[in-house]
Amino acid sequence: MPTVSFRIEEEKKNRIDQLAAVQDRDRSYIINEALTAYLDLVDWQIEHIREGIRQADNEEFADPDDVAVAFARWKK
Repeated sequence: MPTVSFRIEEEKKNRIDQLAAVQDRDRSYIINEALTAYLDLVDWQIEHIREGIRQADNEEFADPDDVAVAFARWKK
């Protein structure tokens, strides 16, 4: 695997090292897992944004009754 260098706050480095020790893993494993989780989350968000834009472009909007039902659920 390629090597990437970056600066990190001491507190974050210490937390990574603590997690690595508890999980009996090395620092690189913890950082790679965190980056994978972050990238997966951002990919998911971007896909949902694109889907929302597609729906808006196609004028696929919720009707007022559906919106009212959704808001009524949130108020409980």
